[in-house]
Amino acid sequence: WLFRLLFFIALILFLVGVVFCYFAVYYLAVDFFIISGENLATPMLSIDKYVNFLFGFLLPFGIAFQLPVAMFITTRMGWTDSKSLASKRKYVILGLAPAILTPPDVVSQLMLLIPMCVLFELGVIVSKTVKPRVRPEDEEA
Repeated sequence: WLFRLLFFIALILFLVGVVFCYFAVYYLAVDFFIISGENLATPMLSIDKYVNFLFGFLLPFGIAFQLPVAMFITTRMGWTDSKSLASKRKYVILGLAPAILTPPDVVSQLMLLIPMCVLFELGVIVSKTVKPRVRPEDEEA
């Protein structure tokens, strides 16, 4: 039942990330690129380039919104705990700042950084409620 619940939550978070990107970030980025290149070149949008550009935005946001699920899994496996995650908060935010998965414009990077910080905090809260899985060989020792 845990796998089904995690799959459902991961699917919902992925869809929330895609919808957030599509409605909040994508059009801002497209407008930014069209307006910034207005005097330099004429935009010649083809369906192929448009779809590639669209998926270049949507997929990273959907994957990035999986952070709380990844934090749940690592806590459940015993690889980390809520205290160590909370103590590394400043390093995580510093690591998220470049937002490597996004295209190289400031608007999309900031629009990914803010939700990622919120999702990290949500992951820390979730990891506080998770008890690490006890393996049989650990019980014997």
